[in-house]
Amino acid sequence: MWDDYAVLAATESARGNHQVVLANRASIANQVSYFGDFRGPSVVVDTACSASLVAVHQACESIRRGECSYALAGGVNVSVHPDKYVHLSHRTMLSTDGRCRAFGAGGTGYVPGEGVGAVLLKRLSDAVRDGDTVHAVIRGTAVNHGGRTSGFTVPNPQAQQALIEQALAAAGVDARTIGCVEAHGTGTALGDPIEHTALAQAFARDTGDTGFCALGSVKSAIGHLEGAAGIAGLTKAVLQLRNGTLLPTLHAEETNPVIDFTRSPFTVQRETRPWPRPHDADGRPLPRRAAVSSFGAGGTNAHVVVEEYLAPEPAGAGPEAPGPIVLSARDENRLRAYAAEMGRALGAAARTGPAAPRLADVSHTLRTGREPLAERLAFVATDLADAAAALTAFGRGEDDQRLHRGRVEQHPALAGLLTEAAGGGDFLAAQISAGGDDLLARMWVSGVTVDWDLVDRMRPGTLRRIPLPTYPFERVRHWLDTGPAAAGAPAPRPGPATPLRVRVPAQRVPERAAAPAASREWRRRLAADEPVLRDHVVGGRPILPGTGHLDLVAEAHGALTGRALTDVRWVAPLALSGSGDDVSVALDGDGYEVRGPDGTARSRGRVGDAQDAPAALDVAELRARLDAGPDGDAFYRLLTDQGLPYGPFFRRVREVWTGDEEVLGRIGAVDGDADHALHPGVLDAALHTVAALMARHRPEGSTPMLPFAADRVDVLGQVPVTGWSYVRRTGTDRYDVLLCDDAGAARVRFTGLTYRRAKDPAVVVHRPVWTARPAGEPAGPARTVLLVAERPDTGLAADLTAAHPGRTYGCCGSAPTA
Repeated sequence: MWDDYAVLAATESARGNHQVVLANRASIANQVSYFGDFRGPSVVVDTACSASLVAVHQACESIRRGECSYALAGGVNVSVHPDKYVHLSHRTMLSTDGRCRAFGAGGTGYVPGEGVGAVLLKRLSDAVRDGDTVHAVIRGTAVNHGGRTSGFTVPNPQAQQALIEQALAAAGVDARTIGCVEAHGTGTALGDPIEHTALAQAFARDTGDTGFCALGSVKSAIGHLEGAAGIAGLTKAVLQLRNGTLLPTLHAEETNPVIDFTRSPFTVQRETRPWPRPHDADGRPLPRRAAVSSFGAGGTNAHVVVEEYLAPEPAGAGPEAPGPIVLSARDENRLRAYAAEMGRALGAAARTGPAAPRLADVSHTLRTGREPLAERLAFVATDLADAAAALTAFGRGEDDQRLHRGRVEQHPALAGLLTEAAGGGDFLAAQISAGGDDLLARMWVSGVTVDWDLVDRMRPGTLRRIPLPTYPFERVRHWLDTGPAAAGAPAPRPGPATPLRVRVPAQRVPERAAAPAASREWRRRLAADEPVLRDHVVGGRPILPGTGHLDLVAEAHGALTGRALTDVRWVAPLALSGSGDDVSVALDGDGYEVRGPDGTARSRGRVGDAQDAPAALDVAELRARLDAGPDGDAFYRLLTDQGLPYGPFFRRVREVWTGDEEVLGRIGAVDGDADHALHPGVLDAALHTVAALMARHRPEGSTPMLPFAADRVDVLGQVPVTGWSYVRRTGTDRYDVLLCDDAGAARVRFTGLTYRRAKDPAVVVHRPVWTARPAGEPAGPARTVLLVAERPDTGLAADLTAAHPGRTYGCCGSAPTA
């Protein structure tokens, strides 16, 4: 609504960091239609704050006209540049205390907010026919404009009253049947009384009753979402209908003194309370009804009347029969995350007793309501609790023999190999009749096309799609490449504010060099006598531990508190060739690579937002439940015997307590410790306790196990000097690790930390050494020199390049260099 991205791009370009972002709102709707292959009207509505509710109105009208059979309508609002706030401040439109006081006393302005929402609209008869979940029914909608008033932003109460009356007439309902009004309610001294007057006069045409209708505004809780304000209000109204609960409007303990609520049909809803369903004269239940208003700055008004859907009583269901559960994702990490989320949802549903969904409906929804992707999981569940347990275990990294796994590539011939050939339909029908769901599951994960609709047709019973968790998309951050102004660029004129959320490059500190913004590469010199290397010697060479890689990433970002490293992969050891070497962290969007002196990647991952912190660790309960283990000296002798010697910098575990699937370790301090952005010594010590758990599951003398991947590392606070490490085994060679402070509060959490056997050290018999030697006779001039090297700008390759200036070189292993 405010063209923030385009303004931000222009700001960056003015600073010498040229960015191009077109202010083309049409792409918002058209990208959705392109992605979903939708063929109906694809329209962006911009009527300021009423835009998303106007979009709902237009979508309903489009369905009524037969232009489309269903429609997506919604809105989105983001605030990414301060110019908007500067403009609103100059016009004194913002709340002075940062609170939206909808229909409350002391309202001085509105509070902008960010959000996104959408609804799927469909004819009620079609939705019932198709077995869809109906959240609510839109009875009527209306849109109008306020025309000329005393000011461009001044609302017209007569136009608003006419709008509400038009919507009630379109809905065919009496105002007395409306139990709740989700008002526009910006919390301004001018707008709220005008809106109340319009509502009260419209309702007065049908009833003279007072105090029967709840009045509120979601803006008091989430702010004014501007372009998404209407869809936010509609969402709140639908949730209240569905849950039979009226939610409070905040900051309205004292109501607006200009509004006389003693003679009003409305009461400001200031507390949570049940919303009883009305009944007719014969005692039959009637649907609850609500109305939603949204008014745009400039005069465009929208109003919607919505009611709950009273579904007919379902026919008595027989006993539950086993059914196939199918799940798919783009990769294994997303599949396990999806399974964990689905397991939690089904487990919670199973505990609701008679209100729990049927396993048949869950199976039907997952089979016909989800797009099949490449990474697949399928199994046959006996009931809802069984499905929840299997999915939860798989999400933790545990595998079960009855779970079928497969990755389906693009092989169309294989997809129809069994089902499209002659007799394929009979073969499939025979398996369905025989209850061969396990075979169908195995076929599906292998990429064979299974006609699930045929399965439903051949088995009696009414099936419907039900609300279930949707795909757990990766939280990838997309942002302009913002940074410092380019060298020589004109300095921006001083202003009252600076751009919001601009990524800050690494600052220059001793032995660190901040790279130019274009390369996005942060460098640091590692010395062999640094404790993190000196006390971590593997095969006679100082090796930077995996936690040292994380520390470098934290240094490159300035800090990582409140952030998370996801999809972490330690690709290859980072060893020094001599007394010291330069290493780097390459940053590309939210991705990173830790690179060795030769420029090759040694670890990689992405940076995102941290998840919520878990509850504090109950250390006393764990110590009482677990078996006391060795003290610190004995513990590190055990690690040394396993081929994992550690120097003083890493020897921080003081005592361990072990169980079959978990272990608790006490972390202590060491003398003369230095500060780190993400202390590798403490983090590594937290991971040492994994070895105590491994000792219970692996035979003595086994090859050492080293971490090579982690699903995510959440940095929830500063790494403590002393504290506790709690490890829980979640699957074969997979662990979750919590590093907590002395009070048990989580500071760093490793999720899905995966180990594998260390490679046997190679026996070095010969080592190639290059010795420079003067040429016997000068070589003739060469027109072209073919240089075969991994990189042309390091080591011998750089020397050869310098020895042949002005030539053209072909370099195998990287892009040609001229």
